[in-house]
Amino acid sequence: MAITSNFLCEPTPDNVAHNAVSATFVTSPSLVGWAKFMTEFSMPTAASFVEATEKWGVTDKKNETAFNVATKTSGPLFEFFAQSPDLAHCFASYMKSVQASYATSLKHLLTGYNWAGLCEAVVVDVCFSQYTSIFSTQLTVHIGRRLYLQFRGRTSRRIS
Repeated sequence: MAITSNFLCEPTPDNVAHNAVSATFVTSPSLVGWAKFMTEFSMPTAASFVEATEKWGVTDKKNETAFNVATKTSGPLFEFFAQSPDLAHCFASYMKSVQASYATSLKHLLTGYNWAGLCEAVVVDVCFSQYTSIFSTQLTVHIGRRLYLQFRGRTSRRIS
């Protein structure tokens, strides 16, 4: 199954070897944490969105989320990962991998979309972290559009 998914290869009959995809997991260990996090936490959480919405509806509680349904836990996400060094390491590896990826980098967000094509549009960035605030600040400099930050649970403020 790994070979048919382009993970590993069979250079000669009955010999399995790394290919460019699988070798990345050897040379970049944080990808292992990323893969573990995605398969054990992100995908089950995504699959639990409907159940969580049916159970709690619209809620601001940090322990009434699809993550809680998927992991069958009653505490907030960050408390869950703080429970053990292994879980904390898995989450840290995932975050390190995400930050190192071009696809999720600020540069990609700024250059991968035709922001100039928005003309006179108003852009609202719903900020959940300092990371998105940094993105918004750089976006304002980059395109000079009217930009509002909406911090979760607070009112919006215009930054450009």
